[in-house]
Amino acid sequence: MGHIKALQAKNLRSISDIAEAPIATIEEAINDAKLAKSLHTACKGHGKKSTKRAAEDAASTTAKKIKLEPHKRDLDYSSMAPEELEGALSLPLVEDEDAIRQTTLVTNRAPLVLAFAVELLRCTMPEQPPSSRLSLAQAVVSANSRAKAVSLGIEKAPAGGEMTVPEGQPKVRVLGRDVPVLKRGGYTWTSDDTKAQPSTQSSTSTGTVATSQEPRPKTWTASQKLSSKGSVFVAHAAKLSSPTQRASMMKALMTEKPDLETATHNAWAVRSSYGNSPLVQEASFDDGESGCGKFLLGIMREIDIKNVVVVLTRWYGGVMLGPDRWRLMRECVNDSLSMQRRTSSLSGEAVWALDPQDDKPTASTVGMAIHRPEGARNYLLRSFATAHEDGTSEGKKTAAAMNEEKQENLGRLLGALRILFTSWDAVLSREELDRRAWSWRVFPASKVVDHLRRGDQLSTIDSVLPLLAHRRPFERPPTPTPISSLRHRGTSIAHPADDKNPSAPAFQYDERATASHTAIMENYQKLEKVGEGTYGVVYKARDLANGGCIVALKKIRLEAEDEGVPSTAIREISLLKEMKDKNIVRLLNIVHADGHKLYLVFEFLDLDLKKYMEALPVSDGGRGKALPEGASIKVSQLGMSDQVVQKFMMQLCEGIKYCHSHRVLHRDLKPQNLLIDKDGNLKLADFGLARAFGVPLRTYTHEVVTLWYRAPEILLGGRQYSTGVDMWSVGCIFAEMCTRKPLFPGDSEIDEIFKIFRILGTPSEDLWPGVTSYPDFKSSFPKWQRDYSNPICHNLDDKGLDLLEMMLVYDPAGRISAKQACNHPYFEEFIAQKQASAGGANGYYN
Repeated sequence: MGHIKALQAKNLRSISDIAEAPIATIEEAINDAKLAKSLHTACKGHGKKSTKRAAEDAASTTAKKIKLEPHKRDLDYSSMAPEELEGALSLPLVEDEDAIRQTTLVTNRAPLVLAFAVELLRCTMPEQPPSSRLSLAQAVVSANSRAKAVSLGIEKAPAGGEMTVPEGQPKVRVLGRDVPVLKRGGYTWTSDDTKAQPSTQSSTSTGTVATSQEPRPKTWTASQKLSSKGSVFVAHAAKLSSPTQRASMMKALMTEKPDLETATHNAWAVRSSYGNSPLVQEASFDDGESGCGKFLLGIMREIDIKNVVVVLTRWYGGVMLGPDRWRLMRECVNDSLSMQRRTSSLSGEAVWALDPQDDKPTASTVGMAIHRPEGARNYLLRSFATAHEDGTSEGKKTAAAMNEEKQENLGRLLGALRILFTSWDAVLSREELDRRAWSWRVFPASKVVDHLRRGDQLSTIDSVLPLLAHRRPFERPPTPTPISSLRHRGTSIAHPADDKNPSAPAFQYDERATASHTAIMENYQKLEKVGEGTYGVVYKARDLANGGCIVALKKIRLEAEDEGVPSTAIREISLLKEMKDKNIVRLLNIVHADGHKLYLVFEFLDLDLKKYMEALPVSDGGRGKALPEGASIKVSQLGMSDQVVQKFMMQLCEGIKYCHSHRVLHRDLKPQNLLIDKDGNLKLADFGLARAFGVPLRTYTHEVVTLWYRAPEILLGGRQYSTGVDMWSVGCIFAEMCTRKPLFPGDSEIDEIFKIFRILGTPSEDLWPGVTSYPDFKSSFPKWQRDYSNPICHNLDDKGLDLLEMMLVYDPAGRISAKQACNHPYFEEFIAQKQASAGGANGYYN
């Protein structure tokens, strides 16, 4: 580790850096000539091998290109591990926007709906694996195929109203609709209509106190009720730690569901074991249904389930069922037991569940046969041909070439949908997305249906995307401000219309606006370069069209400038222009120059919190550095007293509360992004840019982006996160303002993780439920224990420490929100002082 840090100090951070560096520099870093020479030789050799491998890979691109072939027969689920099954059901994905825009497909409505459902289910039901999403998406298509152009009741409700699922029929709520399926142990989905738990009242010695009732975990899991010829069957299963619990648990079940005692039979079976002993105790009871107890034990042995009790209930309907009753019993028992076999992951319940049944539905079978996922996959792989000049999909190509072309087209369609839905990520909750999915006229939008009915059946992906985004997942002001004179590589891309005003004009990026771009860019006169940040160079400039006022001109660094500005970036930054709050640096304008350069125009502030803290006297924990030339404020005016820290924290939390209330995250908060105006007020900068452009690994000048303020869920590889990531960063900044030193100054991702663990303790499942499921969490991490006798900040009072602790909670769900932080007792005195000085020119919070 010492050698690594020494090399990093010499800016040698990669194998290529070491290979290209002079040997003398390496010797100077590690102070060992022999080791330096060996390291230099090894790195140079690695570079040669990498170059050779790259050349070989380039020469054999076609040989190594992965092809996804349709399955010629049903998959044998019984012989496949879950990972093998999901791998066999993979689909292509191409997110190249230029390729997407140039693609014209020959298809029809059904596969278009199927592709949409598969990709949307990835957002609304992320806990379900690909096999479940394919199966459910095909169920969506089949359940609505009768209505064709008016499928799903969007354009016109089906005769007799919305389709209803018969009582007792297994179903799952998919994309806002109940879809009947033959349940296979997965597919749980709670709609947004689920009501909150009611409040209860508890009596105390001082009176009645209202409390909220916490949801209790269910002990028993019930199957769907199945009926045939008047007889009704249902099964309940529960885990138990000892066979002696069986009687009390069954008594509790009968008390909770008294209708079970009215049933003809309540047969049960239990299998249990102790510790690692191979011995399994079994017991059963027929309750009048001869052989039923042994039958239940047989099912439990087949799936090797232990420490579980299952109760099979039957209400006799007066008609003998014969052998068919055993089939109904098996389905109910498997259904209830599958609930006990579910596994949990970070994102929730993740089940690939029991195997689908191969037998065909009969007159007494409830529901319809589950869709096998490979059928849906095969259908998608074969359904998207390329349109030729004559408007057909026919061409002089081999069958293999045509299949490869169809696979590429499917990848582009799924990529277009992925781009669209990703732009909604972290903006809408799963429930809200599910609720709104049908109100957006995504399919079969009349324009798409009419287009497909013309006979040529041509549909460009680029023309479908604006229709998919018919409605915007944001709330907007009634009169939106369009971004004029802005084009996106000559392509017209429509913004979704306002939810409240569907006729609101869409943003247009038109090739014809080229002339106005030149005029707009000429309105700004660059004065000097004032900084180089995460996203590009920042210039001090003069706005000639607005009386020569001073502005900050931020040139956005693009990964590939010749490809232009991504449409997703344009959509995101256009939203930021509408955000107006006194605690946020205003985005004044957007300039798109030369077709591929993007400039953001902000109000100008010449001082950030990092430079401010560095300018503090050494006696106050600073470094005594000079402020930037021309800075409009002096450190001596404010300093960094407890009151100033309190003021900055209040303004920071207020600004974040505003942004979060508009569903905008920062994801890269740090002192460099917090600017200070001439009145000593703190403002947030660069909010939302991480969403528009991503968080690069290096800055414009190839400086490594700091990890010091990054939340642990991101460091551990989490892909789904919310407002908690910003609140963790605020906690780190809070501690740094108090101590004048960064709290977790890691020099790599693993070093950052370990620095957090050393101070807060290595998290466990008890402390942070789901932490072990993160992709980059390792069970081999050192197990540090937190020293609670040593506070994080010694110069913070109890209220301040309490707020800091609530910001640095490991579990994002338990981390304090910005709204809650603004009402924390730490700010009581400051709020009172602010109110007392309201209207004063020298108040802390003008």
